[in-house]
Amino acid sequence: TEKEDYAKGLEYLEPALQIYLKRYGEIDEDVAETYNLIGIAQFLRKEYDLAIEAYTQALKIYQHPDLEFIEGQTNALNNIGGAHFEAGETQKALDYYLRSMRLNQKMGDENLDGLADNYTNIGLCYNELGQFNSAEAYLKKALKTSIDLFGEAHPENAYHYDNLARAHYLENFVKSSPDAISACYQQIDRLIDVMRQEQSAKGSKLFWTEEALPIYERAVQFSLIQYPEPQLDQGK
Repeated sequence: TEKEDYAKGLEYLEPALQIYLKRYGEIDEDVAETYNLIGIAQFLRKEYDLAIEAYTQALKIYQHPDLEFIEGQTNALNNIGGAHFEAGETQKALDYYLRSMRLNQKMGDENLDGLADNYTNIGLCYNELGQFNSAEAYLKKALKTSIDLFGEAHPENAYHYDNLARAHYLENFVKSSPDAISACYQQIDRLIDVMRQEQSAKGSKLFWTEEALPIYERAVQFSLIQYPEPQLDQGK
């Protein structure tokens, strides 16, 4: 699966599942995690219906009274939401993301990382549904949670600023605030600069350059839309 040979990955995951089922029975964390891994492989093959089936099996196990593994439930709900989102079923995705968020909120500080993912996914769903105020509110929550978790100068925050900027202008440019968008990208630029300085290995630098490239492309897109060419020539 890591080598992107998903069919080969499934060839091993499916018999592994049968071994776990025979050894431990249906209600077991290893069984649930194998269903989850099968779902990931099917998701990456864009077989979203099959992925949802596998994720749902994992969710049922995590919800069983003999297990009641809350973190597993939140992860499965989030994965089901992701499959629905990629399948174009945005409202269904939103419903699952909200369920995952409510469980994570009950856990408090134990799973802030998962909560940041929830807020991001919910915000992107609302953006897709055209509910831009709700999208912005959740994406801001995602950013705040990420800052609480990693600190203000962590490169992880760049993705949250990027999501906020995209919610501001890619779907709703006419009503957006150019200053807010510009502030997001300026903050991203600072974070990426910090990240580059902290990387010493050549491979790490190349990796983060590739990660940053799509964000910079969107920043250039915004600049070209927002500012006339004469202003660009003057360095504004």
